Amino acid sequence: MNLAMSLYHFHDWLFLGYKARLEREFDRQFAWGAASFWEDVARKDSRFASIRDVVDGSRRLNIRAPKDDEAFVTHLANTEIAGPDSQVSVQGESFDECAIALYDFWQALLTKLTRTDAFS
Repeated sequence: MNLAMSLYHFHDWLFLGYKARLEREFDRQFAWGAASFWEDVARKDSRFASIRDVVDGSRRLNIRAPKDDEAFVTHLANTEIAGPDSQVSVQGESFDECAIALYDFWQALLTKLTRTDAFS
């Protein structure tokens, strides 16, 4: 959960620190602030929106009694966590793949935004 929240809310931190550069990079003004920026990011890869689904779904988390020796957690955003060695999926996508894709996107964007010759 912490990873999903950090990856999702990174757009807030980037927006606060680099608003002008982000608007030049995305070639538009973000009328609704960080929320507008996130909308553009989520359009780049459908897996990014899945990370937000996990964050939003965590507010409606349901924990039920385990079956046999298996712990099972599910919530309304179609994310399942089952057993200690299981895969977490977000609407059919591997959570790991979604998280890695968004992390890689943030890393590349931040590198671009912090280059000293960028936007000069």
